[in-house]
Amino acid sequence: MKPISCLFLVSTLFSVASISAAMFPETVTPVSVTSGLSSLEGPAWDPTTQTIYFSNQNSPFGIYSYTQAAGRKLFKSYTGKVNGNAIDLQGRLVTCESGARTIARYDKDGNRSVLVSAYNGFVLNEPNDIVVKSDGTIWFTTPTWENNDAAKSRQFVLCYDPVKKTTTAMVSGIDKPNGLAFSPDEKTFYLNDNELNRVLAYDVGADNSLSGMRVLISGLNKWPDGITVDAYGNLVIALFDGANKGVVIYSPQGELLKTIPMAANTTNVEFGGANKRTLYITSGGALFSVAFPALEFEAPAAPTALKSNLLETGVVLTWQDTAEDELGFIIERSLDGQTYSLLAKVNTANLAEYTDTTTVSGTHYTYHVHAYNAAGNSLEGTATCIQPGNDFYYGNDLGDDTRATNKLGTILVSGPWVWSEAHSWWYIHPLGRNSFFLYDFAPELGWLWSGESFYPYLYSFKEGCWLYYYSISEKTRWFARLGNESDPWLLVTGA
Repeated sequence: MKPISCLFLVSTLFSVASISAAMFPETVTPVSVTSGLSSLEGPAWDPTTQTIYFSNQNSPFGIYSYTQAAGRKLFKSYTGKVNGNAIDLQGRLVTCESGARTIARYDKDGNRSVLVSAYNGFVLNEPNDIVVKSDGTIWFTTPTWENNDAAKSRQFVLCYDPVKKTTTAMVSGIDKPNGLAFSPDEKTFYLNDNELNRVLAYDVGADNSLSGMRVLISGLNKWPDGITVDAYGNLVIALFDGANKGVVIYSPQGELLKTIPMAANTTNVEFGGANKRTLYITSGGALFSVAFPALEFEAPAAPTALKSNLLETGVVLTWQDTAEDELGFIIERSLDGQTYSLLAKVNTANLAEYTDTTTVSGTHYTYHVHAYNAAGNSLEGTATCIQPGNDFYYGNDLGDDTRATNKLGTILVSGPWVWSEAHSWWYIHPLGRNSFFLYDFAPELGWLWSGESFYPYLYSFKEGCWLYYYSISEKTRWFARLGNESDPWLLVTGA
């Protein structure tokens, strides 16, 4: 099937009845994934490890993980209440520690760091729900259940920027703000107003500012708790109590599409699974799942013709956008050409250029660019490009008063050989990460730096290749071809 835009699918050209059958299972029967706890909250899906995390708010307090292979495990124990969770862009767990009144982050080994513990000079109310935007910012709610004006005045939607390490109030004046989510294109922000049983919608600006608040859904019965958004842009809402406790699903226009009744108080929802079409539901002391139909559209085609250009502003990447239905682009970067990490997720369609302003001099980078939409990332990254940094340094005593951290100069061109204008007789031959040659051709003697070690080397006219000292003793010096230590040559003997 030709890829179809997820935004096209949810447009008003289609009636709710015509598309709901493709969006949801005809008969919904939640399946218990794990049970036997007390009051679960905050499901968060880690796509890298195919793990669902969730919190237990009552004894035994803690954050748990579940995979099909390993089952349920205690990820982190607590002595106080924990609530919402999310996965950041680096695959780390960020969590609302309601009892400790902090936002904390955990790496894969469970090491904890506190991100936010106060705002505007006051300790946070009980952080409740949390979401990570594609720019890496962390958004969370701080409702209160205390009946005093001071606590009520500190109810916010807060946004924490992990780069700037700043916390900003995005929404105030809402009593008991709870679940929060973004639309797939992140142009709309949704907030559950727990006190008034409604869902609010806001327009999101390019600078993350919110405007145009409106009531999208009202009259919920009752207490909208967690919320998530599916690939079609539909709102999936957990209702904690009342006659309709369970899950309700609404279109982006606020039309009721589906209900999933649950027997116990239902706290939160999250999509996960291989294609993020499994809905996880925390209800009572159990975690449930519901399998949804496969998407009616596919991941976009990959961009092509990736190129890089080194400018004063950084490494400028350009490519040809071949997709018609992407929501944005993911830029990845590698130092060794094998292991890639996320550099940026740009939620802008029809993009064809990105500038990496975080390069470090003397470093080789390899880039991949993927298009993505709500169905996933493009299957293949674009072509790889290698970009040396601006300058190379060496760090050892080379004699003749040439000492550590001497600068070899600005790299003007990249390729098999590059020229250093600052030291016109130096040439540099990149070998890969942390390795390069330095030499001047006259005399034909230089130094090889690899990792933290330096080796003198010379050119053998007889063998037609560069050699370096492999072993030096009092009377003998063994040389080896570069890259072939297993075949040393004895070139110099005697005292």
